[in-house]
Amino acid sequence: MGVRAWIAFCVVGSLYAAPAPHQAKQSPPNLILWSWFADDDFRPFADRPIGVAYLALSLQFQGQSTVVPDPRYAPVRISPKTYQMAVIRFDYQPDASHRPGFSATQRTLAVKMIAEIVRFTKPQAVQIDFDAPRSAWPFYRQLLVDLRAHLGPDIFLSSTALVSWCQTADSWLAGLPVDEIVPMAFSMGQATAAILTMLQGGGQFAFPGCRSTIGLEMDPSYTLPAIRPRKNQRAYFFLGGQSWSPDLAAKAQAALP
Repeated sequence: MGVRAWIAFCVVGSLYAAPAPHQAKQSPPNLILWSWFADDDFRPFADRPIGVAYLALSLQFQGQSTVVPDPRYAPVRISPKTYQMAVIRFDYQPDASHRPGFSATQRTLAVKMIAEIVRFTKPQAVQIDFDAPRSAWPFYRQLLVDLRAHLGPDIFLSSTALVSWCQTADSWLAGLPVDEIVPMAFSMGQATAAILTMLQGGGQFAFPGCRSTIGLEMDPSYTLPAIRPRKNQRAYFFLGGQSWSPDLAAKAQAALP
């Protein structure tokens, strides 16, 4: 199946998101709900100041020239009134048999696949979600440069970031052609306690580009997350494999200052 035919299958067969009309670049609202693996229906939230960032596609880099697409299969239903952000997840296998070369061919294929899904779904924004070994930083930087050029100026481009990338003022993230960087302040491994203490105490990330947004995990058993967003800080909430309900969305709204 060719790239275009596969993207058409992906969109028609699994997303069910009502595309928003294309227009000049629009910044997201201050509250964004991540929709990852669950069957989500956001239409009841149409009149709330809430955006939706839905996992649309995962791309896995393998070998020297292979990019394996993995489309979203869980439906997500979104009102045309709701701000929509298509999330593209980059994955790679570190084992020797599939270790990626992070080649120019893979970069070109990835940009083409992303551009196609954006053309079909017409979201207001695209978010790139990835982990990256240090050796792959130049590859991902150039991929974002190429993607920015393909998407044009009217698509809001977001990137997630490991908190470790935000801990130095001279982060490798500096100068990326994105409109925002979202530090994922959850599932941080050994750094969790220290980062929680720092953020709860009013501290900020050393890299200024990581200060305007925050990615948080919403635990359905708690009213509010451990870290609270700050005034005028855009907040993304992750719920894992569970579906968003009006009650959980209200809890996320309550976490905003």
